[in-house]
Amino acid sequence: MRCKDFWIVVAIGLASLTLGTRAGASPRSNDPDAFADALRDDLKPDQTIRQARQALDQIGDQFDSGDYDRLPPSAFSAMGLVALAWSRIGWAKFLQGETLDAIPFLNSAWLLSQSGVVADRLGRVYEKEGQKKKACRFYALAVAAGGPDTQSAREQVTRLSASPDAAIQEIAQASTELLAMRTVKIPASAGNPGTAQFALVFETSGKPSRAEFLEGDSGLRPAAAKIRENEFLVGFPDISSIKLVRHAQLSCAPAGCSVVLQPVDVPQPVETPQGSPAQQAANPTDALPVASPPPSLAEAASAAPSPAPPQSLIERAREAAWQFSQKLPNFVCQEFMSRYVQQGRQDKKPLDLVSAEIIYEDGHESYRNVKIDNHPTDKPLQEIDGSWSTGEFASILLELFHPDTHAKFHSGGASTISGLSAQVYDFQVEGENSRWMLHAGSQNLAAAYQGSVWLDPSTARVLRIEMQARNLPSDFPMSTVETAVDYSYVRIGETSVLLPVHAEALGCQRGSSYCSHNIIDFRNYHEFKSEIKILPHQDQP
Repeated sequence: MRCKDFWIVVAIGLASLTLGTRAGASPRSNDPDAFADALRDDLKPDQTIRQARQALDQIGDQFDSGDYDRLPPSAFSAMGLVALAWSRIGWAKFLQGETLDAIPFLNSAWLLSQSGVVADRLGRVYEKEGQKKKACRFYALAVAAGGPDTQSAREQVTRLSASPDAAIQEIAQASTELLAMRTVKIPASAGNPGTAQFALVFETSGKPSRAEFLEGDSGLRPAAAKIRENEFLVGFPDISSIKLVRHAQLSCAPAGCSVVLQPVDVPQPVETPQGSPAQQAANPTDALPVASPPPSLAEAASAAPSPAPPQSLIERAREAAWQFSQKLPNFVCQEFMSRYVQQGRQDKKPLDLVSAEIIYEDGHESYRNVKIDNHPTDKPLQEIDGSWSTGEFASILLELFHPDTHAKFHSGGASTISGLSAQVYDFQVEGENSRWMLHAGSQNLAAAYQGSVWLDPSTARVLRIEMQARNLPSDFPMSTVETAVDYSYVRIGETSVLLPVHAEALGCQRGSSYCSHNIIDFRNYHEFKSEIKILPHQDQP
């Protein structure tokens, strides 16, 4: 299918979506990836296994000493290092020809990290074993998870599938499987409607030995007992002192509850005078976290949000949106944008995968390490050809609830979304009050729009926003422009923050069935801290 020569920018404030023609990208150097650096084909197996076991022994000592029993932040941070060490042992064993011994380590690392690199290596292992169906599944999971091996994994899925359409279906199935692998359903009787954050500890099996209430709706505190009765998809490759410590979100609605394990923090290799990123990844013991005491109960209580005043849910949501923008911490995350073209709303064909790191610092958003199908480009995200999206995380929320927008809200009734109870409101915004700017060729339009917003009744937080442009002029190049954003609680440091986790955008050309469809996932949120290095002064000779 050939892309038509058209483009459009959809923007609210700094938030924007562009649809357009595709072209080649200029290469530049790769950004470091801890798993890619550590799981090379040219590593030294014996040395790798020895160093990885040293790293695991050091983490195990923290558990044996009781330092991690209080579940400090360093215990959660160590999980990324555990996944890295397990994957290195597994890959080294595979390179030594010990395939059956390699699989438990790689599979346990995959379940813990959901790293696309680890999934790719499992694909290679299973293909070597002649298990092509399993190999194809893990290659598809590698594509869905994203990472440096995305393009090669996509090629392997196509090679091992019965047809190109079957390959597309395999990748689509893998995308839905990623979240399902971290989710466990439990009966509604486990607690009242609402959400809460728990810390889970796994010792030798998929049943957590501990489930500690951290924050959220206090009525869900007793659900800890029900959580401990359920089996989660976690793995241990061997017997050791290592325990798995995971953050989990419990979401309860009248229909039932779900517990979702939150992604672990992936260790990031850093350039230092002592070695390259590859060398840092090859010896993760240098980066082991130091245990620190958790905040006291008094500190946790003082940080808890105060009860909302008796206002309408929309007014509470307006206030919550403002607080969202004021209290958003500095963070960095990874964005993976799968770009498709389709005829109408069917026959979706994949084009490529755009990936980037998003840095949110002091209220401003920037992008770095932009890649198209893992090929680096020296262009910023806003200048790449094809379909792309950027934007301040607070823009859509703030504009929808800003008084100057004069959005007209109408109750759409009670609903559930992602296992959460929600109140749905339909809304309309007139063109004269809109800041949703559409740019197509030489035409600029402040579009009127309508849509729906899902609100958590207990916190007034936005869980999902859907928007559709309406009353587009007949001479405007686009006939359909739609976007949707899903929000979920994400752990950043010691704080649980509501942030975008998934988005989709659709734009269709007027007079044609040609549409561009972007599916965007935001992953691996973690705290961002600027680093300034002061080098000692050296006198010139």
